[in-house]
Amino acid sequence: MMPKLLTGLLVAVLSLTLTTVARATPRSDASPPATDTIGAAVIRADFEALYSGLRQAHYDLYVHTPQAEYDRLYQQTLASFDRPLSLFDIRIRFQRFVAAGRVAHANIAFPGEDFGTYRQAGGTAIPITVAIDDGHIYIEDNQSGIAGLDPGDEIVSLNGISASDWLTRLGRNISADTDYLNQALVELMFRPLLWLEAGSPERFRITLQKPDGRQVEVEIPALTMAETQTFADANPGTGTLSLDHSDRIARLMDGGIAYLRPGPFYNATPGADSFDATTFHAFIDEAFASFIAAGAGDVLIDLRQNPGGYDSFSNAMIAWFADQPFHFASDLRIKVSPQAVAENAERVAAGAGAGDDTSLRLAAAYATAQPGDVIHYDVPLIQPRPSGRYAGRVWVLVDRYSFSNAVNVAAVIQDYSFGRVLGEPTADLATTYGAMEHFTLPRTGITVGFPKGHIIRPNGTLKAAGVTPDILIPTPRVEGRDDPVLIAALRAIADNP
Repeated sequence: MMPKLLTGLLVAVLSLTLTTVARATPRSDASPPATDTIGAAVIRADFEALYSGLRQAHYDLYVHTPQAEYDRLYQQTLASFDRPLSLFDIRIRFQRFVAAGRVAHANIAFPGEDFGTYRQAGGTAIPITVAIDDGHIYIEDNQSGIAGLDPGDEIVSLNGISASDWLTRLGRNISADTDYLNQALVELMFRPLLWLEAGSPERFRITLQKPDGRQVEVEIPALTMAETQTFADANPGTGTLSLDHSDRIARLMDGGIAYLRPGPFYNATPGADSFDATTFHAFIDEAFASFIAAGAGDVLIDLRQNPGGYDSFSNAMIAWFADQPFHFASDLRIKVSPQAVAENAERVAAGAGAGDDTSLRLAAAYATAQPGDVIHYDVPLIQPRPSGRYAGRVWVLVDRYSFSNAVNVAAVIQDYSFGRVLGEPTADLATTYGAMEHFTLPRTGITVGFPKGHIIRPNGTLKAAGVTPDILIPTPRVEGRDDPVLIAALRAIADNP
């Protein structure tokens, strides 16, 4: 179950995007309403524990940020804790420090409960969604009801601050290995991050650059969720494409191409064991059996906006068309630490998930290792289905929001030549620092995520990069509801007989 702990990157993202709120009153520190505070001495002690724990447990804390630079930031941040702060503010300050390491799977989850509570209580937010492309911010959807903000317009400045400065301010809260990944996550979290950095003024003043080069200034009000929904109900023809990451779809398209949207590679049924793949396996088996019966010569597997999950799910899907045994990764190197050993022991004590022996195998490996050792996890060899396999062509459609295990699925299919990859490069990485674990700070109770492993994609490359498609299909800045990327993917398949 190697990718079990790769899903941590998306947990924070989904918790934000599902509970988007903004503050009512502008504050310089964007902190929530007055609550109990924690003394400076306690904050400093837990900050020391934070850095000590990361140095001890992180697979390679200084891979992107040199130790001398990180040490200087540590001393500066430590000295800045000279007054009591709310737990909310402490979490944000600690996360900014962790994010300076630029490793996606080292993070402190955003305090989404505060965010969601405010929004549900009528808190306002900026009523636009954005697309971020190569360091530029564009209007994706205008939900304000105010004319003048058109999809595709570039944001030059917001409330007197340039778009590039906003990207820097918002991005400092995000753990990400690359600028591409950072900006993809900022795009997903634009409203809550703007709330974090700017509070929620009553109105937003936006300078736009139109496609013809003209610059115009528009003011829009901050709106509640109810107000935004009222606008959406009154304008059903507006808006952009929205894909549900939980959809499981199998159908035949025009031209005899089979379409498979497998959904997340975990059991998302409320209250179910997330490791229980029984229903997923039945869905995949029925889908491929129907594709074979229909004589489909091509299958398009749509992994756009897929949050990932566990390889016990995805391996069963790949086995339907794999023509040779395959490894999900060429190597998984794990750093042994007291933190990783302790969390694994908790899982063993609680009982491993259905079909998951990873925790038991790790426990056995840890028993003969010392803290600081790097061990090699034996990535299992997966066999193709012994008979009845799908023998047609396989295509995989990805985008910058294909995360975690979905990226690894695309890498396996590409590296073993099981099929061809379409779409835009993934923002999440195929060779990555992952296998995420957690430790808890002793005084504040803040939970810190860290990567205990280095996961090497099947082709063996050590380069920290996503999957680059064989056929590039850029995602439009404004993606219409007719799904232009899917249309282009079907056309590319038809044009490659």
